[in-house]
Amino acid sequence: MADEKDKNIENKVAQNEPPVSKKDAFRKRIADKFPEEDLSDENAYYGKMSGLMDNYDKSENERKRISDAFSKNPANASLFQSVMNGRDLLSTYVTRYGVDGLISRLQDPEVVAKLQKEQDDYLKKVEESGKTKKNFDKNINKSLETIEGLVKDGTYTDEQVNGAISNIEEIVNDYFMGIIKPEILVDVMHAKSYSDDIANAANQAAVKAKNDKIDRAKLAKPEVPTLNGKSESVMQKSSEFKLPKNRNIWAGAKRNNL
Repeated sequence: MADEKDKNIENKVAQNEPPVSKKDAFRKRIADKFPEEDLSDENAYYGKMSGLMDNYDKSENERKRISDAFSKNPANASLFQSVMNGRDLLSTYVTRYGVDGLISRLQDPEVVAKLQKEQDDYLKKVEESGKTKKNFDKNINKSLETIEGLVKDGTYTDEQVNGAISNIEEIVNDYFMGIIKPEILVDVMHAKSYSDDIANAANQAAVKAKNDKIDRAKLAKPEVPTLNGKSESVMQKSSEFKLPKNRNIWAGAKRNNL
């Protein structure tokens, strides 16, 4: 009897609770699906939803492209379906066309030419992949040395570095999927503006320091006024003064005394 009373009380409490709106239920569903992300902020939430919609649109386009290809060639659709069910592609082809059919295809000059081109492309990719890996290993070692230096000198902590690298990986992965999140674009533009502001401030400081040096040099150099209103240094004035050539100074003095 006691258990039944407790259940009745719980049912009454549950019935008195206000119903959850579809909006709140959906936001909770998204939050539960991505527990590692803080989606309480509106910008973060709608940024996440925008990314999910981009992925959905891309998936829809891929499905349509595959559907159209299979519609044009139902035989390929049958082979694909067998592979999706766990069968090997080659054995599936033999089951459908027989070994003779496979050999016949491999002896077709047009097929042989296509296969040769595919083989050449494959070998080229293998070679480029080897070069890419070699360059990656070389560059990543240098990058790690730089990052370790930032941690050792106390500029950043291990947690800050790991968080930044995780963010970079997410940005790169999204970019290769054709996703450029608005908040990331804004952050990059803000960072660029900040760098420009720092560079401009440094340039202005350098110009001011140069002007201050010039002003100090002027103050240390005595100047005298001239008749035309301009100023010249005493040393410059004395060095430029010269007696007139071919002129009788005494004759002029006598004329003035007459």
